[in-house]
Amino acid sequence: MSRKATMHHIEDLGKPVIIVAVTDQASCDRLIREGARRAEAKGVGMKVVSIQPFALHGYDLGLNLDYLYGIAKEHNAEMSVFYHDDPLLMLGAYLQRNQTVELVAGTAPNDCEGQFIRELRRSFPKLPVCLVNPDGLLFELTPMAYVRRRRRIPGMRPAE
Repeated sequence: MSRKATMHHIEDLGKPVIIVAVTDQASCDRLIREGARRAEAKGVGMKVVSIQPFALHGYDLGLNLDYLYGIAKEHNAEMSVFYHDDPLLMLGAYLQRNQTVELVAGTAPNDCEGQFIRELRRSFPKLPVCLVNPDGLLFELTPMAYVRRRRRIPGMRPAE
């Protein structure tokens, strides 16, 4: 039996946006602020998304998500909360539904690029990712780091 996530507040799908992925931790406010700074610098919009386990659907997720919603609102960003048991699949669908130009996400203190981000990068190798650790340090994952280079055949001109 498959469970479907309910999608709310998906609008302006044609406008380029930076997607900020947050958990239900109040410390994710640093991600929203960094996303807002990057969106302003690039002249694009910003959306915030949180994906929670489906088992929590219908429960009050508390003050932390309300706090993050307030931070998103301060930066004129919509915030969507989805319930799904496969956050990678749900985030991938959300990234595809929007004209995503960059993803901002958090990282653990000692793990710059965790398994979740590695899996996401396999599906979206051309998407720039900015990881923000708990100390506020930024790690930029550029598309070039994940794009296969073509082997040049002697005597052949590269395609233009």
